[in-house]
Amino acid sequence: MGDRLSTETREGLRSTLKASRTLRIAAFTLVAGLIFGFLYLLSRYSYLLFHNIAEVFSIFIAWSIFIIAWNTRKIATNDYLLFLGISYLFVGVIDLVHTLAYKGMGVFPGYGANLATQLWVGSRYLESISLLIAPTFLLHRLKAAYDFAAYTLVTALVLLSIFVWDIFPACFVEGVGLTPFKKISEYVICFILLGALAFLYRQRDALDRNVLIMLSASILVTIASELCFTLYVDPYGLFNQLGHFLKIVSFYLIYRAMVVTSLKEPYDVLFRELKQSEERFRAVVENAPFGYYRVGRDGLWQYVNPIWERMHGFTFEEVVGKPFEITQPDDAVEQARELVERALAGESIAGEFVRLTGGGDVEYHTFNIQPVKRGEDVVAIEGFLTDITDLKRAESALHESEERYRVLADTLPQVVFELGASGGITYVNQVAYRMFGYSEEDMERGLNALDIIDPSDHERITGAIQKMMDGSSLGATCEHLARRKDGTVFPCIVYSVSIPDEDGAPAGIRGILTDITERKTMEAELKRINSELDVYAEVVSHDLRGPLSVIQSASTNLDELMENCADLDTAGTGRSVVDIITKSTENAEELINNLLALARAGQAPGKINETDVRELVEKVLEEKAVILEKKGVKVEVDENLGRIMAEPTHIYQIFSNLIGNAITYNDNPHPEIGITHRESKGLHHYMVRDNGPGIPPDEVEKIFKPLYRGVSGGTGIGLSIVDKLTALYGGGISAYNTGGACFEFTLGDLHVEPPS
Repeated sequence: MGDRLSTETREGLRSTLKASRTLRIAAFTLVAGLIFGFLYLLSRYSYLLFHNIAEVFSIFIAWSIFIIAWNTRKIATNDYLLFLGISYLFVGVIDLVHTLAYKGMGVFPGYGANLATQLWVGSRYLESISLLIAPTFLLHRLKAAYDFAAYTLVTALVLLSIFVWDIFPACFVEGVGLTPFKKISEYVICFILLGALAFLYRQRDALDRNVLIMLSASILVTIASELCFTLYVDPYGLFNQLGHFLKIVSFYLIYRAMVVTSLKEPYDVLFRELKQSEERFRAVVENAPFGYYRVGRDGLWQYVNPIWERMHGFTFEEVVGKPFEITQPDDAVEQARELVERALAGESIAGEFVRLTGGGDVEYHTFNIQPVKRGEDVVAIEGFLTDITDLKRAESALHESEERYRVLADTLPQVVFELGASGGITYVNQVAYRMFGYSEEDMERGLNALDIIDPSDHERITGAIQKMMDGSSLGATCEHLARRKDGTVFPCIVYSVSIPDEDGAPAGIRGILTDITERKTMEAELKRINSELDVYAEVVSHDLRGPLSVIQSASTNLDELMENCADLDTAGTGRSVVDIITKSTENAEELINNLLALARAGQAPGKINETDVRELVEKVLEEKAVILEKKGVKVEVDENLGRIMAEPTHIYQIFSNLIGNAITYNDNPHPEIGITHRESKGLHHYMVRDNGPGIPPDEVEKIFKPLYRGVSGGTGIGLSIVDKLTALYGGGISAYNTGGACFEFTLGDLHVEPPS
């Protein structure tokens, strides 16, 4: 029953409003009819009196527009009304002269109906062009002084051209009627007004809808009025009368749009943009990515926006009218009350705070509070919230991560360090203090990377830092001679990378320093042992070559004896024995040479050069050109195989062994060999592949062992040499099958170590 009554009430209100609107329209129509009826009867009595009333009405409206526009110019949100006000001031001036010059007034003796008609045309040109230009000032500012000057000049020129210079074209001829100039001018004015209407419509968003409708209607009625003024012959005739009726209507519409609306509804006209701004602000607050709130002096929530609701897990209805404490954790209530009291006392406050959500979770936000004043009194507080819960949790996680990093760094046996852009030490772990003998107080006073490196190595360490800071190097692995606080030195190896800033530019260096004293001692011992082994290998090879040379000599003598042997069977058998001996001694000689190469492969050279790898590969291919051509092997090599700091012989040995195997063991009718290269993280990555039968699966893991021959035969030493050499250059090698045998290996630059 309640719902039905409510519906009936609403329908009754709608009917009442509709009836009231109909009654107003009927009353307006009746009054307008009476006025126009009176004016018509008046025109029948005295057309001159009718004309004067119509023109004075128009002049009054024109000057009223100016008065309103001029006195509201400082609070208007655009200069459209001000421009129209100034222009209609001068339109009214010419219309006033037109009224005084009308036939029968006797103000300007000696002039006929042509004078009033000329003034009419001049006034209408001024009005139509002004309406065309006016929409420009919905978006642009107007300089009123310049506008006054321009209209004064134009008005003066119109009046002078008519009264003084007599150059204004004739518009009316007694007994004939309107001249062609007058008629054409009226049509031109109509086209200008159509342009003004189109221009106004393009700027419609900057005008109130009711104002836009009335202005548009005024322009259309003005066009109709001008068309009427193209038809009359007698200045007291019907079309002249109808034109003046329409002029009254057009000026009335401007009166409604500009004067009545400006006086009765100034908010909509003069402050329309402010209203739109308010609406935009409300929309922004409602859809803002931050929380907005308002709390009264009584401590009750007055307003919260949707983001605030989502942040707190409360709806608008659940909090408005409730104490602000309901959104505060118990341990933060007192602090929250203090902040509210300070804001109600007139203080603006910003900071971070916690909040209690509807689900009972404690989350975090930044806030600001502003007092809301009415006069000098603070009547409420308002502010904004930005959720930083994820940020706070990330900060907590980062703190935990930093703590774990610090604990891990302090438990490592190596020194962990960070340097600033200029080389100053900004962080070291606890191992650094023990290893170098410096204290935390020394660190606080400031230490530089050069303080912990021996002066003999300063130039290299300075160059390495400079390269990382200018971006030419992302990191380095180098051996240096470190220096303790007491002046003693020890060898170390430093692994370092640059630390980028927010823009990705190098801002510092982070790294690990390892004491390699024991490793150096072991390397020295290993070098000694290798040297002894090298001598031993030389002695053994020398001792083995002695008997081999005797065997080779005996084989030669035996071969000569077989040439003189009369018994052909014996000679044939002897030559077979000679071939076996010769082949065996050659294999033994090759084995001795390979053993020497293997013994020397793991030893670093004393002198290295920047080596163009492609040149060495081409040398290998050139040496093997005959067999490559004989077997019809197609070889594809990358144009750039890089440049490596190395002993060229080592690089030659690696590619010679791998290319030789790819030729020897490839039984494909159309054999192919491919050699490719790429660089990554300071290392050179190579691949040597063929399209042969590949490596037997059970041998892939064994082929790099010394003397392992497999089913393919050979000495079993070549791949062992390659394995040792790649390890010497900080890399490694692996083999697998992919459409043939494929060997992938990496090589790094080999540096000569600084003296110990």
